[in-house]
Amino acid sequence: MRVESGVWRVDSGEVNRNMDNCKVEAVIFDMDGLMFDTESIAVDAWAYSAGRFGYNLTPEMLIETIGLNMEKSLKVFEKYFDYGFTANYDEIVAGALKYQKDHIIKNGIPLKKGLFELLDFLKANNIKTAVATSTDQKEALYFIERAGIKDRFDSIICGDMIANSKPAPDIFLKAAAEMRVSPYRCMVLEDSPGGISGAYKAGMIPVMVPDLKQPDEKIKPLLYAQCGSLPDVIDLLITILLY
Repeated sequence: MRVESGVWRVDSGEVNRNMDNCKVEAVIFDMDGLMFDTESIAVDAWAYSAGRFGYNLTPEMLIETIGLNMEKSLKVFEKYFDYGFTANYDEIVAGALKYQKDHIIKNGIPLKKGLFELLDFLKANNIKTAVATSTDQKEALYFIERAGIKDRFDSIICGDMIANSKPAPDIFLKAAAEMRVSPYRCMVLEDSPGGISGAYKAGMIPVMVPDLKQPDEKIKPLLYAQCGSLPDVIDLLITILLY
C-alpha cells in the first residue's frame, strides 16, 4: 500500500531537534523506487529468474531486499532457500538484470511523478544534487542515462564504489564529500528503511518517500519527514527548510 499525497513531520526523535532551520545545500536521491518506478519490475524479474531454477520468490521476500546490494540480498534469500539457490545466485542475478533491461528497452524507464519538477526546483534554488544507489555502477548508469537525467546530478555514487553498503552511511558521506557539502546540510530522499538508517547515521536529513515498503516503528524516529510523492518534497523544502 502506497502513501497518499502529503507531508508528515515526525514529532519525536533527535533528527527534528537538531535539524530544524538548517539550510539545505544538497539533496541526495536514491534510485530504484524513489526516482524510478522500477521496484515492481524488479519483483517480477527476480521471481521469473529464480523460477527458472525452481525457486519461488514471493513479493514479501523481495521487499525485504529493497535498498540492499546483491551480497546483502543473498543473505536474505539464504534464510528461505537451500544451498542450490546460493550456488546459482550469479545466474539468477544475471537473469533478473536481463529481464529488467529487456523490459526497459521495450517500455522505457518508468519515472516517478514529479521527478523533473523537483530537479528543476533544486537547480533554480542552487541546491546541489547526487544519486546514492546500492545498484552497481554499470547498471545504475545504464538506467540513469536511459532516463536522460545524468547531467542533472553533481555526483553519482553506486554500490560498488564504497566499502560498506546501506544501511552503513558510507555512500551518503562519499556523495557529500564529492559535492563538498557538509553532511548536516544534505537532505536524503529514500524509499527504503536501510537507506533512511544510513542517512541518519551520516548525520543528514532523512526524508522517506515510501514505495513498496512503509516505515516501521524502528525507522519512524529516524525520519525528519515522510512525503507521499516527489512533488511533496518541494512543499517540504519551501515551507520548512528553505525560507
